[in-house]
Amino acid sequence: MDSTIAPVIDIVTSGAIVTTTAVLVVLLALLILMIKKEIASGIEGHTAKQLSRVIDVALIPLLIAFSTAAVLHIIDILN
Repeated sequence: MDSTIAPVIDIVTSGAIVTTTAVLVVLLALLILMIKKEIASGIEGHTAKQLSRVIDVALIPLLIAFSTAAVLHIIDILN
């Protein structure tokens, strides 16, 4: 019986590690982009304003991904 359950536990555990790693990568990218946006918004000039808009476009999918992961994690904890 143990030989059939062990591979399933390994798959679930490795999936959790991959998910946690992906969430950490998204969080790190989100943090870096938010810092860059603040720096770019403090600089005057046309190029800085364009950079700020480009970073806005990059932040939206990351915010959605992080929010989804956070909600799914909370749902998983509550179940």
